[in-house]
Amino acid sequence: MGELTKIKDISLKYAVTARTLRYYEDIGILTSIRSEGYAHRMYDEVAITRLKQILILRKLNISVKGGNAAPSFQKWPPDCRSYRHLPPLPYRLPLQSTS
Repeated sequence: MGELTKIKDISLKYAVTARTLRYYEDIGILTSIRSEGYAHRMYDEVAITRLKQILILRKLNISVKGGNAAPSFQKWPPDCRSYRHLPPLPYRLPLQSTS
């Protein structure tokens, strides 16, 4: 198993509250690891990558749950590193002029 990171450290690094991280777990889009006898939630690299995906979608105002969710977000591979794994956006972004 790779290195694990505490919920507090994730919260500080990605500017997201611990409550929000717990909420993402409650709705099933993020997972944490808890060791027996250790109260803190810990996140592995796969969970951190998934969190990065969630935060990008949030910045784009794309929901990750409910009726307005990004298509099949739950089925995205958590370790995808290429845009080719992402479903198409529900709309086109305007092109910017280079001149």
